[in-house]
Amino acid sequence: FKTFLAIVTSLLLIFAVWSINYQIKSIIFALILGIIGTVLIFATEFVYSYRKSGLVKQGKLKNWLKAHIVIGIAGPVIIVWHSGLNFHGVGGWLMLLTAIALVSGFVGRYLYRRISGSLTRDRAKALMAGWRLFHIPLTFALFVGILIHVSSILYYGRVLP
Repeated sequence: FKTFLAIVTSLLLIFAVWSINYQIKSIIFALILGIIGTVLIFATEFVYSYRKSGLVKQGKLKNWLKAHIVIGIAGPVIIVWHSGLNFHGVGGWLMLLTAIALVSGFVGRYLYRRISGSLTRDRAKALMAGWRLFHIPLTFALFVGILIHVSSILYYGRVLP
């Protein structure tokens, strides 16, 4: 897992260096980053959820959670580079939602680690259920916003110059 995390971090640093001053000069490069970031954001949610629901039986749930966290960080970081640090309109609102979802994920991870041994099982489940009541609708709103963003880009023909 640590090797995977090191590789992902290295790749993200390469993207940062390659997009000098965090300004993306090429629309094609921005489009590729948008696609990669969006796929990672969707994969973050659906892959872990399928494993947790029991539809996928392979691997330990703990490892799936680690992958969920790494991909859940990588996707938004790539989307920030996709935006070129331009936070206007729908894209700006999506970046805000993405940031809130990311922080919410960090809070969930913190709660998960803190409550695993310190609270009763019922209390821990109730606390995590309360956190999920915020996190899951937030990510759903993010997905709807992504669909609106992509649809409007395709509709208005702003994909290529």
